[in-house]
Amino acid sequence: MLAGAQAHRLIQIVEALEFGSTNTVHAPMMEALALIKRYKAEASNRMKCYALGEHVPVDGIIPAELVELMCRADSTRRQRILRTVYECGVFQSLREKLRCKEAWVAGADKWRDPDDDLPKDFEANRTENYAKLRKPLDPKRFTAEMMEELDAELSALNNAFGGKGLPWLKIEERRNWGDPADPLGGGARTAESASAEDGDQGALGRGSADGHADGDRAAHRLPGRLHSRGHSEPPGCAGAV
Repeated sequence: MLAGAQAHRLIQIVEALEFGSTNTVHAPMMEALALIKRYKAEASNRMKCYALGEHVPVDGIIPAELVELMCRADSTRRQRILRTVYECGVFQSLREKLRCKEAWVAGADKWRDPDDDLPKDFEANRTENYAKLRKPLDPKRFTAEMMEELDAELSALNNAFGGKGLPWLKIEERRNWGDPADPLGGGARTAESASAEDGDQGALGRGSADGHADGDRAAHRLPGRLHSRGHSEPPGCAGAV
């Protein structure tokens, strides 16, 4: 959790930057940032919770582990949203959205609008741009070079094992491509291969059963909150404001 001084500095940074999003799906994040800025400008720091009736975007923004911590009942037992916890959750989500370019910062370089990743004249000057990237214009040549590079690297790996490769790894061309009777292209199993595969599956089944038994014993040692994680939703408070 962020300390009060840290949160104050982060809000000052947010106030100085202009954020955007790639589409309307991420509009709630923009609304959350606007809400934080507005309360920073208009409300006193002594106001710990958002006002009743205030629209506070939560879904898709606040991490699940913070939802329960974010809500607090007031003296009349009405659920309120703590500003500090909410701000922490928004900043965490903003970091992830910036990393995957779902949100961007106007005028930035690394965190810029993804539409600006390519030059505006990229299509008009396609030949020159591909030359700068040292990539061929012909897609067949591009894929052929990639396959050649892949073959060279796999051959180097094989040579590193003394030319013998890995005894348990076998690479074959797929047969019966597109045959509905043999979608995996493996052909009919021989009696020997069937017996070997069935034996492996039995061993895997026994290992899985043992693993589940161990896992169940371990789960009983965990706190109830962790044991039920993923099976129950944390209590939400989005509708309480």
